[in-house]
Amino acid sequence: MYGSFRKLAELPKDTLVYCGHEYTISNYEFASRALPTNEKVRGRAAWAKARRERGEHTVPSTIGDEMECNVFMLAAIGEANDAIWDEVKARCGCDKGRTFQPVELMGICRRAKDKRVFFS
Repeated sequence: MYGSFRKLAELPKDTLVYCGHEYTISNYEFASRALPTNEKVRGRAAWAKARRERGEHTVPSTIGDEMECNVFMLAAIGEANDAIWDEVKARCGCDKGRTFQPVELMGICRRAKDKRVFFS
């Protein structure tokens, strides 16, 4: 997963992304709770919810959108070691003062989503 996101991050930002499954709402719900101060994530979450309520798809996305709002992409490209990630680290039992490697942060995020850490 880490290697895939790193490769995707090298593509032009306007590259269209067609996912194989419709996980957009679930991913944005997680991201909104994990990164509550990220306005772009909250905006995209509201956009996706409105589209799904109208029966519309949320794909395609763009690499640029994913680089701003996808919590796993943010971790993979190294945009995840500032203070907004302290709660993610703390709720997952990590030392929030430690600087993590991007691949480690992706693992933390994946485990948090799998365990629904931010959905309670």
